[in-house]
This record gives sequence, C-alpha cells and structure tokens, in this order.
Amino acid sequence: MKSDRSSHEDYHKERLAETRAREASFNERLHAEEVRGNDVDRKIDNLTCRVTVAEQSAVNITSSIKDLQTGFNKQASDIQVVKEILQRMEAAQQGRPPR
Repeated sequence: MKSDRSSHEDYHKERLAETRAREASFNERLHAEEVRGNDVDRKIDNLTCRVTVAEQSAVNITSSIKDLQTGFNKQASDIQVVKEILQRMEAAQQGRPPR
C-alpha cells in the first residue's frame, strides 16, 4: 500500500513538474511575443512619423512650385512690358509710329 501511495505521489510530482515546465515554456513564448509586438509597434510609430513628414514635405514642395509659377508668370509679364517699352522707344528713335 505504501508503494502504491508512493507511486501515486511520484506520479503527481512528475505531472506537477511537467505542468510547471509547460507553464514556463508558455511564459517564455508569451514574453517573446510581447517583445516582438512592442518592436512592431515601434516600427509602426516610426513609419507613421515618416509618412507624416513625407506628406508635409509634399505640401511644402507643392507650395514652393506654386510660388515659382507665380514668380515666373510675373517675370514673363514684366519682360513683355519691357519689350513693349523698348519697341516704342526704338520706333520713336526711328521716327515711325509705335505698334
């Protein structure tokens, strides 16, 4: 009877050891997944920040292009006015009516 009881206790001790080993393994895996999840979260945050910066850069570039277009159009108008003034001056010097 003692051997049966001892055998039964040994069985429970072995099962307890197996359960604790599995629990430790699961805890390790869970910790590894948490670390991996944190790494993924950091990468997502980094990419979100990069996309935000890229979007802001695109807005700034678009604004700069519009400013350049405005400046170019103004310069083209100024050149046209200067051309007309020069043509009138040339016509006046040559004694013919301006265009």
